Amino acid sequence: MKTILIFAALTSLSAHAGYAELPFDPAYAADQKEITFDSLGGEIGQFQQMNTWHNMLGNIKNKKVETEQLRKAYERGKTLVGTGAITREEFERREFAYKISAGTVKEMESRAQMLRISVESTKLGIIMKGDSTKDLRMDTAQKMKESLEAQLEALKYSSENAALVEAYTAKQEANARELFNKKVIGEVELDRRAAEHENAATEVETLSHQVDVIKKAVAGLDRSLQRLFGQH
Repeated sequence: MKTILIFAALTSLSAHAGYAELPFDPAYAADQKEITFDSLGGEIGQFQQMNTWHNMLGNIKNKKVETEQLRKAYERGKTLVGTGAITREEFERREFAYKISAGTVKEMESRAQMLRISVESTKLGIIMKGDSTKDLRMDTAQKMKESLEAQLEALKYSSENAALVEAYTAKQEANARELFNKKVIGEVELDRRAAEHENAATEVETLSHQVDVIKKAVAGLDRSLQRLFGQH
């Protein structure tokens, strides 16, 4: 019964995945030396990951369209602020929105690459589970390293965006303090902007710690690769 359910799930996933649009040729449990439930489960997981990958690509495409609209608004703003048609604050808001969106696109692309590498790792797992005589440890370890490097790339863009938010909210807080001193805004609004800046600063610090952790993971993996295979 379990085998029938697995086969049905695979058939459904394959029908919707679109073979020509897969990131690479998938591995099938039936093509291996022996069929195990682990390899069957890996096969299902492989197609599920591919569908997630395609969803991510769609989200990236939509985000790029949004970013292009924000870029145009930002470029128009350069002229408008010069003629006094919009305020400096409005121009800075447009600039901020565009840069954040552009950075988000880069982060999303890096995370899509992480998922693609994960699918490739799953493929290697299917092959190894279907034939215990095949030693694909080096290939698997290399995929682990590629995944960590892609994660570092994503964190780089996240950190850049976080720094932009921190700088923007710092300026917003400073402006709020001036307005508060002139009695233009109340304490509640001042506290809100101060909290936004504090949260942004915390995010910068948190991402910095995450980058350090992944760098240590890469260094540790390099040591293992050196010990196992005598190379990085």
